[in-house]
Amino acid sequence: MPSLTTNLLLFILIFISIQNLIINGQLNRPEPKVPPVDPHHYQPSLSACYDEFKRPQRCVPDFINVAFNLEVEATNTCGVRAPTRFCVQTGHMGSNKVCDVCDVRVPQLAHSPIYLTDFNNPENATFWQSETMAEGMQYPQTVNLTLRLFKRFDITYVHLKFVSPRPESFVIYKKVKNTDDWIPWQYYSGSCRSTFKLPEKAPILPGNEAMAQCTREFSDISPLTGGNIAFSTLEGRPSSEIFEESEVLQDWVTAEEIRICLVRMNTFGDEIFGDNRVLRSYYYGISDFAVGGRCKCNGHANKCTKSTGEGVAQQLVCDCQHNTTGIDCGECAPFYLDRPWRPATAMEANECLPCNCSGLSKRCFFDAKLFEETGHGGHCIDCAGNTQGPHCEQCLPNHWRHENELYCRPCHCSETGSIGGQCDEKGQCHCKPGVTGQFCDRCESGFYGFSSAGCKDCKCDVSGSLNNTPSCSPNDGVCTCKENVEGRTCSQCKPGHFQLSAKNPFGCTPCFCFGHSSICSPADGFYSVNISSHFNEDVEKWTGASSARPEDVQWAQLDKAAAVSQLDDFPVYFYTPEKFLGDQRQIYNQFIEFTLRVQQANPGPSKKDIVIVGANGQELVLPIFAQGNPLPSATQEQHYRFRIHSNPSLQWSPTLRETDFIAALYNISAIKLRGTFSKGDVGFLSNFSIGTASLTPAEYGETESADWVEQCKCSDAFVGQFCESCSHGYKRVNKFGGPLDKCIPCECHNHSSSCDAESGVCICQHNTAGDTCESCARGYYGDALAGTPDDCKQCDCPEGGPCTIVSDGTYCTDCPEGYTGRKCEICAEEYFGNPFNGIACQKCNCNNNTDLNAIGKCDTVTGECKRCIYHTIGWNCERCEPGFWGNALAEIKGDCKQCNCYVPGTLRPTHDHSLLECRQSDGQCDCQPNVIGQRCDQCEPGFYNISSGSGCHSCGCDPLGSLDAGVCDLITGQCLCKTGVTGRKCDQCAPRHFGFNLDGCKQCDCDPIGAESLDCDTHTGQCLCRQDVEGRRCDKCSENRYNLRQRCPACDDCYALIQSRKNSINESMAGLRESLDEIQNNPITVNDAEFDDRVRSVKEDVDSLVTKAGQKFSGNDEATQIHVINIREQFSESGNLLENVRDNLRSIDTNSAIIEAQLERFSNEKEATSKELN
Repeated sequence: MPSLTTNLLLFILIFISIQNLIINGQLNRPEPKVPPVDPHHYQPSLSACYDEFKRPQRCVPDFINVAFNLEVEATNTCGVRAPTRFCVQTGHMGSNKVCDVCDVRVPQLAHSPIYLTDFNNPENATFWQSETMAEGMQYPQTVNLTLRLFKRFDITYVHLKFVSPRPESFVIYKKVKNTDDWIPWQYYSGSCRSTFKLPEKAPILPGNEAMAQCTREFSDISPLTGGNIAFSTLEGRPSSEIFEESEVLQDWVTAEEIRICLVRMNTFGDEIFGDNRVLRSYYYGISDFAVGGRCKCNGHANKCTKSTGEGVAQQLVCDCQHNTTGIDCGECAPFYLDRPWRPATAMEANECLPCNCSGLSKRCFFDAKLFEETGHGGHCIDCAGNTQGPHCEQCLPNHWRHENELYCRPCHCSETGSIGGQCDEKGQCHCKPGVTGQFCDRCESGFYGFSSAGCKDCKCDVSGSLNNTPSCSPNDGVCTCKENVEGRTCSQCKPGHFQLSAKNPFGCTPCFCFGHSSICSPADGFYSVNISSHFNEDVEKWTGASSARPEDVQWAQLDKAAAVSQLDDFPVYFYTPEKFLGDQRQIYNQFIEFTLRVQQANPGPSKKDIVIVGANGQELVLPIFAQGNPLPSATQEQHYRFRIHSNPSLQWSPTLRETDFIAALYNISAIKLRGTFSKGDVGFLSNFSIGTASLTPAEYGETESADWVEQCKCSDAFVGQFCESCSHGYKRVNKFGGPLDKCIPCECHNHSSSCDAESGVCICQHNTAGDTCESCARGYYGDALAGTPDDCKQCDCPEGGPCTIVSDGTYCTDCPEGYTGRKCEICAEEYFGNPFNGIACQKCNCNNNTDLNAIGKCDTVTGECKRCIYHTIGWNCERCEPGFWGNALAEIKGDCKQCNCYVPGTLRPTHDHSLLECRQSDGQCDCQPNVIGQRCDQCEPGFYNISSGSGCHSCGCDPLGSLDAGVCDLITGQCLCKTGVTGRKCDQCAPRHFGFNLDGCKQCDCDPIGAESLDCDTHTGQCLCRQDVEGRRCDKCSENRYNLRQRCPACDDCYALIQSRKNSINESMAGLRESLDEIQNNPITVNDAEFDDRVRSVKEDVDSLVTKAGQKFSGNDEATQIHVINIREQFSESGNLLENVRDNLRSIDTNSAIIEAQLERFSNEKEATSKELN
């Protein structure tokens, strides 16, 4: 037997359902089906005709409603012959029909064809309308609507919106050109076979895709108005996925004119009774005739523009790109005829290409045969510049074309020196023997005497001729010689040179002989060899350096190379080992060869990429690209070869004479090769070699003599193969002047018969000394320049020391260390002792803590230090002064540093504030309580106020209110407080905050309108509220009052009624809770009749409440209605919750705890409802 509580909750839910029906009012009607057609009939073109790299690509114009505002020709229109009365079809027999009049002479009543393509506004639709059946508009009479586009378009769909029922049968036709016949595009009919003799929905096969289908779709009479028809031109066409490859479909979607042929109306069959009211309700009415498509430009334009054509005003034409032209970009522009015209596709732009006329013509035509043979069909005409051929690529006879020119030049061959008048493709005429030149108008090199018979041979010596190519004056036959060769036939070396050789590009080698002879000949026994480094096992003692520092050279095992890297802005050079240095005169006119690769691209060369540092620091420098060599590459190894020679054409700098250049090679101190060319670069060097001469032949390869090594003929003052040494009895003009210096006889002031040839130092006798025996030896005095054996006498000084002559005898000039005086008899400065008493002089020990420039730094007898500096004291200046600390004996002087104790933080054993001592070992000062630091200048963590002079004080921060109880301001002691906390120790809430706890204090956040002030109770956070305001923040009105901003005025009588009912419900709910408690504690069975009476009574009360509330809220008070809606929403939520309570009460006997939880939820929702009422 159901309980009283369950039935009561069920009744409340029935009440809420009735209320929802009152609010909702009516059921929603289903949405009509809308065809998938863009209502705006517009989509902007997103394709450019050229991509970001200026490459052509397929492009199309905007997708538009091509019919918009175009005139439509209709074969029948209502109200043209006379006003036409028509009625709106309702579809119900006997219903009152809405009727109206159509009259083209009255604008408000006109339904002309112009309304088919005007702006379609569904809320105020205009439409075209035909005459009705009452005027005889019945099958088989048809109505044609013809739309002329005045240009071909690619049509995507045709869309019609009817204000009348859609036709039972109609046809869509098209014309590709306005001169063509009409082509069926689509049939619509509920009776395809009987009306059009066509099957319904006949399948479209790949071989027959240009076929119009017949379909019954859109042929129903429903809807009576607003029906749509959308014809998609490619729907169901098998090749639509490969549209660009199907010429059939491309032609299928193309149209210049469109016709809608309305064949038969849809009726209910009631027209057979001939009732005029019925007949007037059948007619054709269309509100929108839209055609979605794009201007047909064959993929060669992305827009169409209006252009006035002959006989047609403002005709649309494509803005053609890709070198195309025509209304539809359907042909190639003039001079762009190199291949047949094609439409653009997504894969290929198929732009028209220009004719290749070599820049010699602007006219051409398409030659199909030429295109088939060569792939280029542009055939040029009217070629300029003495040319001919399809591309103006051929010269006329007796003409030729320079490779850098377009026009052809005349050959101009010499009649005397040429054979015939035609020249070859380079303009070279065909010459007679010994004749040369482009026009055969001069003698060849090595020939002279130009005549009709040709030219004569000069008989030049090949070895001495420039570039080993015999060449002479064409007039007298004198040969052109190499730099160091002379003679009519170039067969003799110039004076100062020797050994004429074809291998020598300069003919002869200069006689160097260190500048002491100009007569020489080839020396015997020398062989051509290479000094090499191949880096097969290691770097072979090569080193590296930049202008800033030495750099490491690494061995690249895989590359068999030496490698250096550059980490900064200074290039790194390879330095050759010793075997490449020293006397390298024989490398003159030989080659430096090597292989180099770098890691970074775009190297920046310099004037000093290759540097030879020779005698006296003379530098011979060369850029890496000199002599036709390439720049280093990051992608491959580059081989380099440089000739070592003074000729300016070889680019060595500075420019020197040959003998000066060779002199620099005599004593090479370094050969530097640049290895890196930018920051972060790495250079790899391999296969380095320099050609030279040696008395020992090479171990491998052919043995070749070195004929460039000289044998000099010397004068009397010189000897040696190269006149490199002085003869006996001669010396260099300049001491150690080297082989380049001249030799002169020795000079020894009669104290020697010979001297050293290089230094000029004589081997002296007679107690003399000096390079030329010009002075007495040590321990002797006198005048050695007198030139006699007795010029020098012995001195009277300790240990045989030297002396000098004074007025009264001699004075010792070089006493032993620590002694001074005429005879070295007393101790010197910085020494102490007593030589007279036999005590030797010793050096004073002041630990270098005295002024080096001072006099009397120590006692000359006792040795005590007198002038200590660097804040040191002691017998030997061995410790620091008071108030200083450090190591007085440190090697680096000045280590005694001032203690510099912080006065307020340091204990002072005396009242002398100016001198605070510290430990001499580490400088630690004696600190006050709670003070730390070597200078006693910091408080311990958790303490502050070091300036008190008595130590630091504890911060004392409240651990509850501070962020860190051990941290405070070092001067003020202010602790770091949490949010909303204040006080030096962070032990109280800040103004307008409350709830002091571990998270700090919260903001009162009192409502400025409802609260008396912005402060609140520091413990509870309760704000002081104004009258009729409540809540912790004073942010809501008391019960049955509203609008806090207006100081909570009382609600009107309606709310008093609701308040009374609410109080009654509250009392009922309280009784319900008591009843539930009673049921839970003492379950009993209730009589059904008594329960039904109580339910009936409650229902009557609720119905009365609904009626009165409806009468009260029937006005337009928007605010009140909003409140009512909110209340209803809350009641709805309460109803849902009560449903849960009812379900739970069914199991009350088994689960009383669940009932109690649901009651608690209901109580919460009731309170929320009360708030909404307020």
